[in-house]
Amino acid sequence: MPARVPPFLAMTTSRPAGQPDPYAVLGLEPGVDAAEITAAYRRAVRDCHPDTAHPDRDRLATVIAAYHHLRDHHARPPTTEH
Repeated sequence: MPARVPPFLAMTTSRPAGQPDPYAVLGLEPGVDAAEITAAYRRAVRDCHPDTAHPDRDRLATVIAAYHHLRDHHARPPTTEH
């Protein structure tokens, strides 16, 4: 049986087919700044965390994966091609 890769490790900078749009997962529009991404992530995690009244582990994994994808993407400085 092959090992299951957690969604946050499977996401790369170019989103593979079948992966949800990380902006849509967090309820954001493309082009938002890092502070807005973090705030949306915290709201989403609070809603689906296992310690809440309505836990949803699958959604939690998707939210974490989306945040890691966006955080890593926004942490890199833009590259210029010469």
